[in-house]
Amino acid sequence: MLRLHPFLSESYHQLPLKRMRTGHLCLQLQINGFSGRFLVDSGASKSCVSFQLQEAFQLTTNAPAITAAGAGKDKLHAQPTKASNIQFKQIPLGRLSFLLLDMEAINTTLMEEGEQPIDGILGADFLRKKSAVITYKPNRLYLKQ
Repeated sequence: MLRLHPFLSESYHQLPLKRMRTGHLCLQLQINGFSGRFLVDSGASKSCVSFQLQEAFQLTTNAPAITAAGAGKDKLHAQPTKASNIQFKQIPLGRLSFLLLDMEAINTTLMEEGEQPIDGILGADFLRKKSAVITYKPNRLYLKQ
């Protein structure tokens, strides 16, 4: 069996992922120095943060609100932010702009399943930018240095 870890460990940062009861993967990240819980979602085209946490993460907006589409039929109101610093513990991961979204429905569903709420979603925009590799045994996110 081919083991990816030896190949990835030389040029990738290795971040541990937590598998939630719902099967989703999440991790703790810091945005502008403030910690939050983020779902890793390669199917989300853009990384997002809850509208309610804009001040907590010191996110500033740079454009008017837009209408975004999710997997469901409902349109979502979103607010783009200026790029912010992202890090995992002491590892800087670069800068990223987010969409501010109402995550109440997502968090309600997670809490009904016995999970803690999330603060945001780490989407494909960031995962592509960092040439991400996700492994499931063990649950790890590898990000290009």
